[in-house]
Amino acid sequence: MTFQKIFFPNKPFLFKKKITDPKFGLMWFNQKRGTHQSHYQCQIIFEPNKSVVDVFFYSEKDGINKNQKVLFQEIEEKYVDIIEKFSPKIIDIIKKQENNIDILDFKNEFKLNAIFIPNNSNGISKFRLRYEYNKNPLTSIIMEIENWKLMFVQTSLQGMRNE
Repeated sequence: MTFQKIFFPNKPFLFKKKITDPKFGLMWFNQKRGTHQSHYQCQIIFEPNKSVVDVFFYSEKDGINKNQKVLFQEIEEKYVDIIEKFSPKIIDIIKKQENNIDILDFKNEFKLNAIFIPNNSNGISKFRLRYEYNKNPLTSIIMEIENWKLMFVQTSLQGMRNE
């Protein structure tokens, strides 16, 4: 199973534990050594931008909890506002790291490709969004949001220079 997890991480047919959720469809369980790293994963069409997104729900084998489902629904509902609110801050962070970058429109130049939702059984609205740069898929940005406030931005700026 280790070989499968390393070389085929997004192939649900290779994993033994699967569930079908009415909202998320087929979800497969990835057991990790650390209990906080085990998760259910699915691929869905994310309604606000109509594109395929990987969703990771950190959970135990018994499945995702109600708070995680509610939080996902809230993310979908507030997504447009999140992007409008945090895009200028993210662009500033990128420009500070790479001063010869011209990002005109975050929404069009970066594509949401993953949502990470922790096992928030306590009801805290905490999650991460991962984006890839349309001009270079090896470049990514992860933003962590907690209680609808931007907590931090992690960048991987390989090849973002406009040359």
